[in-house]
Amino acid sequence: MQAFLGLAAGALIYYAAAVAWAVLTVGGFGTGLLSTITVSILAGLTVFVGWRWSIVGLTAGIFILMFVLFAGLTGISSGPPASLWEDVPGVLGHGAASGYPSIVGVVLVCSSIVRRLPAPRK
Repeated sequence: MQAFLGLAAGALIYYAAAVAWAVLTVGGFGTGLLSTITVSILAGLTVFVGWRWSIVGLTAGIFILMFVLFAGLTGISSGPPASLWEDVPGVLGHGAASGYPSIVGVVLVCSSIVRRLPAPRK
């Protein structure tokens, strides 16, 4: 059950990261306040999920990294999306090229692994 929840969380977190990047690039050059807030909330959410539910975080992180690899190898989209809501493949492909989903996936995997490490002895 946790693995399926991890896949769903991975898909949701990946799409949120891709939309956050698309908001950064479609709105012009530079970082707006809304984009900064979105990326900050997403970063905090990924650390929380990876630490609190380590199996869900590990599964979500692996899913995100595999999807980024798939998107990179197949070339889903090469340019910025035309619209955030109408061009879903463009958002997914452009997000994979941005690096945000890769960073989020690595944070999920690492926080899940660190959570599972045994406590140091004194």
